[in-house]
Amino acid sequence: MLCQGRTRTYIAAELGLSPNTVKGYIHNVYQKSGSVDKQDLLDRVELFIEKH
Repeated sequence: MLCQGRTRTYIAAELGLSPNTVKGYIHNVYQKSGSVDKQDLLDRVELFIEKH
């Protein structure tokens, strides 16, 4: 959902989680992927998809 441009508030509501929980998950995704922001993450996902 993050890569679809959804906000953490929207993601939290859809998954039945707290926005702060989603914030933590997003932080972990950024750390594990080496991304610094949403656009960087989107670029990395796009490159990954192109390679596979």
